[in-house]
Amino acid sequence: VARSLQSRGVRALGIANRTFERAAELAAELGGMALHYDHWCGALDDSDIIISCTAARGRVLSAPDLAPMLPARADRPLFLLDLAVPRDFDPALNDLEGVYLHDLDSLQAIARQGMAGREGEIARCEELISAHLEEFAQWLRLRTSSHRARAEAQP
Repeated sequence: VARSLQSRGVRALGIANRTFERAAELAAELGGMALHYDHWCGALDDSDIIISCTAARGRVLSAPDLAPMLPARADRPLFLLDLAVPRDFDPALNDLEGVYLHDLDSLQAIARQGMAGREGEIARCEELISAHLEEFAQWLRLRTSSHRARAEAQP
């Protein structure tokens, strides 16, 4: 996910892990900054996207935890991406102003919408190609019959 974000222009990555050593390894590999797991919430002011995928038994972030931190963000939106099963983020986070929560289910719905849109475009393209093929076939028939007529007219 981090590499994908970097390929789309993300310039700074903060990486937290259960062990700081693993966070440091990943940060070195990806050109990011390692964060102690217990201190990742301190990076929320500077973050635009938070991605979580833990094996935690409970919620990692709830609406009451995040709400007091939002005024310091100066009206910048915060995108939360929850890739964990069970979920790391409280669904009530989506109710906070300027917070946009997506989980695997909502990402799947977005992917289905995108696929449906592409399938509609494919059908439109096939119709366009079919019309042009018919036009070309008609032109070819006229050209062939014109050449035959000239060939038969020559002595």
